[in-house]
Amino acid sequence: MEIRLESKTGPTVATPAESITHFAEQTAVLQARWTDRLCAHPDSFATVEQEIRQHFGEGADKMTASVLGKATAGDAMGETVDRVRQEATHRLRTPQPRSLQIRLLCGLVLWVTTAYCAPARRRQDEPKQQRSGLYPELAALGIGLGGSPALQYTVARIVALSPSIAMAQKELARQGIKLHKKVVRRIAEQLGAQLLELRRRELFEWRAGLLPEGDALAGRRVAVQIDGGRVRLRENKAKRRSRKKGRRRKFK
Repeated sequence: MEIRLESKTGPTVATPAESITHFAEQTAVLQARWTDRLCAHPDSFATVEQEIRQHFGEGADKMTASVLGKATAGDAMGETVDRVRQEATHRLRTPQPRSLQIRLLCGLVLWVTTAYCAPARRRQDEPKQQRSGLYPELAALGIGLGGSPALQYTVARIVALSPSIAMAQKELARQGIKLHKKVVRRIAEQLGAQLLELRRRELFEWRAGLLPEGDALAGRRVAVQIDGGRVRLRENKAKRRSRKKGRRRKFK
């Protein structure tokens, strides 16, 4: 897998050792500026603190990209990719290189060129079902929906805790993760659909007696609650029809 910065033809990611050296040089220069600014303007401490956090976040993303590039260049990743292809639910074509964007946890966007396996043509004896292609390397790493696993987890968690997508987007922006509202919604909805599918599969395995028993709830009392905040509690009493101005629609 080839990983580049800035664009499809941009520079390749540095090695982990080069990333550490470059980050240390940048930090040495910036820490002197932060110290001088704070000495001259003590009230700028909040801004300086945010800049330091952002700087180390960018450094973390660059180190992640370097480690990812080094790990995917080895033979062990090739064996994992072959295993993922063999475990696919439907037949796949020969892999072809494709380029796509991937966003890391702290906002760094990478251009990745990796193998893509399109779905093979359906045989006449095969049932008709919707089939999609597969990026074996990305699937092995848990990368999907245009983002890294940590980014997906963070977005989904904040969306679940927030009252709306707009509020979740603002909270993500406060943490340095700037995403469009549509991207936040897409990640949350698609990840939710994947988790529902996982739950459905585990339910079928449990009914068939194939799911091993766990001990997470052993000896504990479990309380089950239902959130009815969005449950429809009233319906129109009469069929939809024109009503006089000022007259309230009746419900039951």
